[in-house]
Amino acid sequence: MTDLGRKPSGSKLHHAPSDPAIHRINPKNRDPKTHIFKTRMFIHEGAVQKVVFRNANANQSELPQEYSDRYLILFSDVAIVAVSAGNVLTGNKFKLKERINLEQCWVADAETFLQKQVPDETFVLGTPKRTYVFLAQSVKERNTWEKLLQQRIAVEKTKFLQLWKSKTVPDAIFIKTPAKSRVEYQAMDENELTLHVNEDINVIGFRENGLWIPGFYDTLNPSYAFTKDWLPGVNSMGKFGWFPAECIHGNFLDNKEKCVDQFSYVPVATALQIKHKMTELTNSQIPLKFLTSVKIHKADGTFRTCKLNEATTTADIINHLDKHNRLTGLNIEKDRIELWEESKDGSVKRKHKQSEKILEILSFWGEYDSQISFVSRTRGVKEGVLDTLSVDSTQFEGSPEIRRGSHTGSPAGRSSSRKESFKKSSSFC
Repeated sequence: MTDLGRKPSGSKLHHAPSDPAIHRINPKNRDPKTHIFKTRMFIHEGAVQKVVFRNANANQSELPQEYSDRYLILFSDVAIVAVSAGNVLTGNKFKLKERINLEQCWVADAETFLQKQVPDETFVLGTPKRTYVFLAQSVKERNTWEKLLQQRIAVEKTKFLQLWKSKTVPDAIFIKTPAKSRVEYQAMDENELTLHVNEDINVIGFRENGLWIPGFYDTLNPSYAFTKDWLPGVNSMGKFGWFPAECIHGNFLDNKEKCVDQFSYVPVATALQIKHKMTELTNSQIPLKFLTSVKIHKADGTFRTCKLNEATTTADIINHLDKHNRLTGLNIEKDRIELWEESKDGSVKRKHKQSEKILEILSFWGEYDSQISFVSRTRGVKEGVLDTLSVDSTQFEGSPEIRRGSHTGSPAGRSSSRKESFKKSSSFC
């Protein structure tokens, strides 16, 4: 990187022209994610020192022992770390060390992050590749850097989150594969994951045409363009969120290097959590399925088929079940009848509220509709686990298309498979 827009005799950068019309002329100023022409604004610049600790286990009284001169330049959407490469003859020239998108950066208090005493001029800038510890020229300059970085990072992350609005909620059978974080990454938004060095993380993806694809969208989906540099994952605590792809070891775009035993299905409860978070993030409505009936199972393996329309609620289903009980002579009080949703793997067991709409629930399940069932239970009566909802502990193996057949097959195919699963008597509400 040469000159960076400097005057040979000056000590400050020239600001980019502020007239948007000038930038629209040049196609290089077009954002490839949104195809919107934008103006990159200069924010701040200054000489800093990059601090390197020789001993990671040094006690709190030990000071950093290695320093490298750097020049930090902040624009509205990127930060540039450079090193001086000029001399008396060539003037002020700089060599680019790293160009960082601010949407993937974070800032932390130096003493809190490093857990040791450091000079007051120290500040921390985290990136997907490394964590920088910088020493500013003064405490005032450090405060300026921290304030401006936090402001611009917050703005860029907000812009990134806005790109999600009105995007489709992913509907697939999610498959996870293990990975390990190679850097620290601190979430600055509730939709992000905080990562620690060498922390185990499960990267979420799906299978298509025999290949595992990281993320939620294939390359033909319009949503792929602005998510390709990010990965969805679940940490060891079960929290779902996004993080920069460069934060982890491994090439997840080439899944041929991974063995089939490194892939496994995401628990149904986690999959529903992911869909719920993505519904909030995209602010999108899941299209309603067109169904006219629903099966309500009992712990003894029998089921009842109830009529269904867009307005049918849990209360309506309970009324149907109560009516059937009275017709068949079962003496069960209506207020003791409960409707639950339960998954095959045992991870989901949720009691439904009276006002919940059945079609909305079925539509939200999506591809997982063959992994979850409605179960009627009587409050105060100890009942066993539904036989047909026994846990399937088989890990992902063999042909993914065959394995996914029961989830993604035609409605007729799924209907016939369910008929094979439930051979006991049924009745109609």
